[in-house]
Amino acid sequence: MKFSLRMFMVLLAVLMVGALSPQSSAQAQEGTTLLRVVHASPDAPAVDIYLNGEAALLDVPFFTATGYIELPAGTYAVAIAPAGTSLDDAVLTADVSLMAGMAYTAAAAGALADLQLLAFEDNLSPTAEGEARVAVYHLSPDAPAVDVKLADGTPLLTDLPFSFVGTLDVPAATYDLIVTPTGSDAVVLDLAGTMLEAGNLYSVFATDFVGNLTAQLAVTALTQEAAAPDEPTAEPMPEPTAEPMPDPMPEPTAEPMPDPMPEEPAVPALPASVRVAHASPDAPAVDVYVNGDLTLSNVPFFTVSDYLEIPGGTYRIQVTPAGSAPEDAVIDADVEVLPGRAYTIAATGFVATIGASIFEDNLSPTNDARLTVYHVAPDAGPVDVKLPDGTPLIEGLDFLEYATLEVPPGTYSVNVTPAGSDAILTGLTDAMLESGVAYGVFAFLTPGALALDVVPVRVSEGVAAQPDPTPPPVATPIPAPEPTPVPPVRLPDTATGSTLPMGGLVATALLLMVAGGAALAVRRRR
Repeated sequence: MKFSLRMFMVLLAVLMVGALSPQSSAQAQEGTTLLRVVHASPDAPAVDIYLNGEAALLDVPFFTATGYIELPAGTYAVAIAPAGTSLDDAVLTADVSLMAGMAYTAAAAGALADLQLLAFEDNLSPTAEGEARVAVYHLSPDAPAVDVKLADGTPLLTDLPFSFVGTLDVPAATYDLIVTPTGSDAVVLDLAGTMLEAGNLYSVFATDFVGNLTAQLAVTALTQEAAAPDEPTAEPMPEPTAEPMPDPMPEPTAEPMPDPMPEEPAVPALPASVRVAHASPDAPAVDVYVNGDLTLSNVPFFTVSDYLEIPGGTYRIQVTPAGSAPEDAVIDADVEVLPGRAYTIAATGFVATIGASIFEDNLSPTNDARLTVYHVAPDAGPVDVKLPDGTPLIEGLDFLEYATLEVPPGTYSVNVTPAGSDAILTGLTDAMLESGVAYGVFAFLTPGALALDVVPVRVSEGVAAQPDPTPPPVATPIPAPEPTPVPPVRLPDTATGSTLPMGGLVATALLLMVAGGAALAVRRRR
């Protein structure tokens, strides 16, 4: 997929993230609007997207994603054409009006023969204290109306048909959710262990055809002020403003929207994608301040977040022992994240030498499965990663190094051993690796033992996604890549604050850098 730098993508995406409480405020500023987009047509080809007559996003396949994008309010001329064609070949065209202070989800949905452009108005108002908001979007074109229930059968949303969204606020907790056809007990989606944290919007997109139904979860942090919870709703969406896409294609039509923009709106920059890991085994819980605001509190060891989108820029990060004020910060630094890049930031080492290590991640699309192993266990020594028959996959991976390799999709068992040894420290058994998914494997040090934590990411737009279940093929041996060591660079002792927006999210990009200073090591692939 290719990006046009002059125009920014605002259409066709599917986002799934399981959250470590993202801490941004999903609020449009005065005169702006928020938009995210969904490509939910399972048999539609890759497409090109045009905004105001210019190519904004090229060769976009099904199952790709953006988060919310802040845009100037106004009317945008949107056109969708088969990939590799021109604006004149557009099969869906519409003038899309985005009102100031509002938030929207735009979805290309339905089967190819009946392609539709759906618009959803999203509720990003704050939840009540201690509550989370869930919005379920039915985007599976041949699925019947569905019910969303607790595992014990308690209904949460009922009779939700295709092209509708249902929304409700619930107490923050971990829920075992199921989706069934309306009036039936047959489970078509099992969402066991769904953690809903207070102050977040969890958007569940039900996509693909019946028999391959997939749930995708997008997490959006709302403002933290109290607000009355919503009752469960199932609201119809506006009629699509474009003709279906048959073959051969008819002349596209568009239904104009009010209040056209006299000038082309400004185009925002690409966001950065950031996730974090607390890998310091003896460090206490900490609080994290961003630009002077408390954004994460009491964060424990052995935590990995999913990717969060933040504006590129420089942020003032202060880290304190849990319950302390910014004035007690043991870390006070300016941290820069670049637009369009993806990062894993880990708090590593024991308390006496704790540091923040930054790894630059590869979230480019792939048809294979991508496996990245991060060695963040401080006294484990160099390790090898092998198949059970001894075939090496990664050799000599030392502390604060990482290595990436791509393998055919399949089910793999792997062992982690000391470098040059056959003694097994830990491993994975029958791990299913999916096509188009990047798997981050973090080697943590737990009391007395090495442990692994696996985090899957759908590599379309750099956002987390739950892999789709597929039959597991036989594991295939692959060549071993070289690990990438990078020397540490000392952070400054003090830093000047930043005034860039959405600073809260970047708090998840520097977790648990506590006690006696910290070193910042930037890990880059050669």
